Amino acid sequence: MSSSTAHLDDQRKKKLNKNMSEIVVLSKDEFIEIIDRTVKLAVEKAQENFDKPFPEIMKLSQIAKYLGVSENTVRARLKSNNLPHSRQLGDLRFHKPEVDKWMFGNKK
Repeated sequence: MSSSTAHLDDQRKKKLNKNMSEIVVLSKDEFIEIIDRTVKLAVEKAQENFDKPFPEIMKLSQIAKYLGVSENTVRARLKSNNLPHSRQLGDLRFHKPEVDKWMFGNKK
């Protein structure tokens, strides 16, 4: 091996070693096990949240989760007067049955 080739190999090794902390080599079984654990944890967390009923009166963050949208989307709906709400001491509150009626188009 020539000295220039050896120098290039050294540079590649240094670059590879520098990035080794970012590279993880897994067997197929290890990869599948990690994915399985990750999915199980995500499903458990989702199930915990699903099992918790939403309260009758909700705050902004709760109504956003209930509707599956961001808080900014809720605020945009408020500005266009499309989402039923009230204010209690200046704080936004959302009455779940009214939001359900609005969501399913049963406004009276």
